[in-house]
Amino acid sequence: MSISLPLLVNQLITRSIRDFIEFTLYEHIFIAILDKNNTL
Repeated sequence: MSISLPLLVNQLITRSIRDFIEFTLYEHIFIAILDKNNTL
């Protein structure tokens, strides 16, 4: 239990960080596309 718990927490943290990075990436791409459409 003392070994698997930190592993589980680590997995949760890395997954949430990855989701956060992907979300911000998609948001930046979406904003860039909107800006392009506005300038055109």
